[in-house]
Amino acid sequence: MAIKIRPAIEAEQEEINRIIKEAGINPRQLDWQRFLVADDEGKVIAIGQVKPHGEEVRELASLAVIPEHKGQGWGRKMVEALLEQEEGKIFLICKSLLEPYYNRFGFHTLKFKEMPSYYRRLYLLANLVLPIMGLFQRRKLRLLVMVKEAV
Repeated sequence: MAIKIRPAIEAEQEEINRIIKEAGINPRQLDWQRFLVADDEGKVIAIGQVKPHGEEVRELASLAVIPEHKGQGWGRKMVEALLEQEEGKIFLICKSLLEPYYNRFGFHTLKFKEMPSYYRRLYLLANLVLPIMGLFQRRKLRLLVMVKEAV
């Protein structure tokens, strides 16, 4: 049986939460009903969701691939599957080192003044904290807000 991407089911909620925790991803607003999963014969190997922030802002979020399946294209396939379901503008938040990855899908980085107010607050807060964390990791960390315009 081949790995397939499909909507999550309620029984996978704990597995989704575990993958999110292990990946160190923001655990807020996890609703299993919004998730797609990559299913390898009953085992969830990758996850992702599009979550709403109000009526006009939708965010590509909670993307994770379990360690033993990283580097096999499942992150890319998950992004493509999630974007296929979207007709309008879609945002995402990521560390600056992921900017080239998301550029491949048509996302571009927003300037502060172009960001919806929801993202402005997060951007300011995160970019106060991330540089301090970067000191311990010996690299420059910065948060980006990116958007893919409606097709």
